[in-house]
Amino acid sequence: MKAESSDRVKVGFVTENALGGVISVIMGLIKLLDRGRFEFHVGLINYEWRDLVRVEGVFREVGIEPYVITLSHGENKYKVLDRFQREFLSSLDLVVSGYHYEMVAYCIGRLQVPHVMIVHQDDPDETRIAREFSGIIDYFTPISEKVERNLKSVFPEDEWHRIERRPHALPDLELPMSDPSSERLKVLFVGRFTHWKGSDKVQRIGELLWERGYDLDFVFITNGSGEAECRENWPYRDSTVFLSKLPNHEGQGLMAEANVILMPSRSE
Repeated sequence: MKAESSDRVKVGFVTENALGGVISVIMGLIKLLDRGRFEFHVGLINYEWRDLVRVEGVFREVGIEPYVITLSHGENKYKVLDRFQREFLSSLDLVVSGYHYEMVAYCIGRLQVPHVMIVHQDDPDETRIAREFSGIIDYFTPISEKVERNLKSVFPEDEWHRIERRPHALPDLELPMSDPSSERLKVLFVGRFTHWKGSDKVQRIGELLWERGYDLDFVFITNGSGEAECRENWPYRDSTVFLSKLPNHEGQGLMAEANVILMPSRSE
């Protein structure tokens, strides 16, 4: 894993092998940061007990071959994470991670590599993880003002210099805007079809709007997981479009064209 060139900083992003918002954040950083200065690596963790859309191909498309490990209930997780540290993490100049097993992997051999935690969710568990593993984290990057306040509430003020919210790593785009004179409403849902993303609320919202006589076009932007079940239970097929695995700029364009954006997440 050692880079041939010692001039570039070897940055390793570690995350779950699952298509979602975290991957979009990482891809945004990779595309915007200077590849002449940074050499990017990606470590992906498969959780065998979770059925999710894998993302190895997303990184291969931008020339990064990810290092993938699998955690299962039938194998000693300590041994897997120890190998992950020795073969992947120890080769880096900077580790960027976010969740529990990533922190455990870092801890196993007292790794002396600078460590940044991206805190993605307004979630007590994630705030707890940040606090419990604060001894191995040099810098916290909260994803929103609310998450920043959560972190500052559990850290003494003299440690707040380690917490800094940065602008989102998305390119500036000239986007079309929705037409306010249109007789139809374009309603857009962004997220996975899961309880935590609030997808169960969307059908009820649709029902209420149709009951009130609104003329609607629904657009779903998801990672594709759970789409078949949603299609089966969604009664408004004639005016609904299902889209998945879109590049960021296409998703942004569709959001700008919408009249209403639904983001009923229970975790953010």
